[in-house]
Amino acid sequence: MAAPPVRGRESRTSYPAVIASYAVGLLVGASITAVVLYLAGIAWRPNEVLIASMAVCLGCIRLLRQGTVGIGGFEVPRHWESVGPIAYLGLFGIFLGAGIITTMPSATMTALILWVWMAHKISVCLLVLMVFAVGRFGSSAAAGVVRLRLLTSGSVAADRVEAGVGQLAWVDGIVCAMLGMSMLLHVLAVY
Repeated sequence: MAAPPVRGRESRTSYPAVIASYAVGLLVGASITAVVLYLAGIAWRPNEVLIASMAVCLGCIRLLRQGTVGIGGFEVPRHWESVGPIAYLGLFGIFLGAGIITTMPSATMTALILWVWMAHKISVCLLVLMVFAVGRFGSSAAAGVVRLRLLTSGSVAADRVEAGVGQLAWVDGIVCAMLGMSMLLHVLAVY
């Protein structure tokens, strides 16, 4: 979820500029990850059976242990707010948009990142990561709507949205496992 606007600076900063900075940051972060995955694919790419098997395993883990959080774990330090709301949310967007630096509780996204690496097509890398960035922006927009409707802080609103999304862990697990199974079936059909 997006961080709340920087405390005490709302009156001096244009809200559209802050939102634009965050959105651009998300797209920049997604683009960086797409390029890194493409370049990593030049050196080595995992095979489809490995990715498919991992997707099935990740899906099953997500179904059986719904609170399990995936890759990442880095949190943008709150003291970075001192750079101002536009720069802070731009940086926040870059790290969040990268998809693999901050905590990512989606097994399906983890499997898609591995699949994008294996696919080794820059257009596919960019498309998947851009869709991810738009989705992250959507969750942040949802937190903004909750914030306005409840007249509460951004942190409380983000926690509300996160709790709602967290209840869909079983959907993520099923989708991830089905993605892996479809990839395995594709491998069997090709060979």
